[in-house]
Amino acid sequence: MTPSRWVLIGLMIFLSASVSVQAQRRWQRLPVPRDPQFYEPRNKLEEFDGRMETLLIKGRTWVGNLRVQNGSLRVEAIEIRDTLDSSHANGVIITILPAETNAPAEEIRSLIDYDEIDKLVNVLDTMAKAGDSVTKLRWFIAQAKDKLDEIK
Repeated sequence: MTPSRWVLIGLMIFLSASVSVQAQRRWQRLPVPRDPQFYEPRNKLEEFDGRMETLLIKGRTWVGNLRVQNGSLRVEAIEIRDTLDSSHANGVIITILPAETNAPAEEIRSLIDYDEIDKLVNVLDTMAKAGDSVTKLRWFIAQAKDKLDEIK
């Protein structure tokens, strides 16, 4: 081989190695963290909860707790009133807390509008009643979908 071919082969090996190293940069692949204010509210309660420059009056009532092996679930009724335009929203807050002692103290909170409660109860009831008669196949899963799942 001629020396120019050796240089060309060496250059190609160097470039291919450097490109694979550049592809390993994880920080460039991750999306930029976003402020929660930039997310669009999914329902009326979230829209009220995120309002700025107004006086919000929030009322809560404890409904019940459910303790399971992996944590607990707290249910509260909520009403939010905006004093600026006298509008209000009613619904339920469902808070999920992990039972692990060394887990981070993060709680998952879900706001459900009053209008959505009947639909949610009907879906959960249908899922609870699902049995072997749903399909002829050996394994099945019941999964609730909403409009946000279709967008993803």
